[in-house]
Amino acid sequence: MFAYAGIFKNVTEQREVEQQLIGSLQKMNQAQEAIIFGMARLAEHRDTDTGYHLERIRSYCKRLAEELYERGMYEDTLDEDFIQMLYHTAPLHDIGKVGIPDYILQKSDTLTEEEFEIMKSHAAIGYNTLNSIFKQYGEMQFLKMGIEITFCHHEHWDGTGYPRGLKSDEIPLSAQILSIVDVYDALTTERTYKKAYRHTSAIETMKKDRGKHFSPGIFDVFLEISKEFDKIRESFSEPDENRIPSEIPSEIARILYKP
Repeated sequence: MFAYAGIFKNVTEQREVEQQLIGSLQKMNQAQEAIIFGMARLAEHRDTDTGYHLERIRSYCKRLAEELYERGMYEDTLDEDFIQMLYHTAPLHDIGKVGIPDYILQKSDTLTEEEFEIMKSHAAIGYNTLNSIFKQYGEMQFLKMGIEITFCHHEHWDGTGYPRGLKSDEIPLSAQILSIVDVYDALTTERTYKKAYRHTSAIETMKKDRGKHFSPGIFDVFLEISKEFDKIRESFSEPDENRIPSEIPSEIARILYKP
C-alpha cells in the first residue's frame, strides 16, 4: 500500500513538473513571438505600408507553405515545425528598413539610382542586425530562419536579385516562399507610389516572372490557390483600400521591383 502511494506521489510530482515545464516553454514561445513582432513593427512604423501588412505576409506564407507540405514537396526541409517557424518569422523580412532614411522610405516618386541602392541595403542591414544577435545569444532556430528571410527575400530565381545574386535552390526555401507573397502584397495594397490593384491584375503581372523572379514550382502552386490569397487579403484590408484600379499601367516594372 505504501509502495503504491509512493509511486503515485512520484508520478504526480513528475506530471506537475512536466506541466510546469510545458507552461514555461509556452511562455517562452509567446515572449519570443512578441519580440519578433515587436522588432518587425519598428520597421513597419517607419514605412508607409498599411497596418495589416505583417499579418497578411505571415498568413500568406503559412498558407502557401501548408499547400506545399500537403503536396509532399520539399520533404527534406518542409514540415509542420518549418511552417510554424515561417509564420512567426516572416514579419522580420523588412526589419532592415529601420536603417533606411525616411526621405527614401516615404518617397512617392521613382527612386533615383543612388536612392535605390540605399534602399536595397535594407537586406544587408537586417542580416547584420539579426546575425549579431544570433552570434551573441547562441543558435536559436527562429533567428536562423529570420536571417534567411531577411537576407534573401529579394533574391530572384534567375540570379538577378540582390544582395548576393543567388539563384534557384541556392535561395533558402523560406525566402523563395516569401518572395512570392511579398510581391503579391505589394501589388494588391496601396503604397505611397501607387494605388492598390485588383487580385486578377496582380496575378497576371506576376505570371510574367515565373522562372525569373519566382521559383516556377512554388509559383505554380501559388497560382492554383491564389483565390485563397484574395480572401486573406480581404480579411486584413484597410477600410480605404476599396478604390482599386482594374488594370496595371505600363510602369508596373518600377512598382513590382521597388523593395
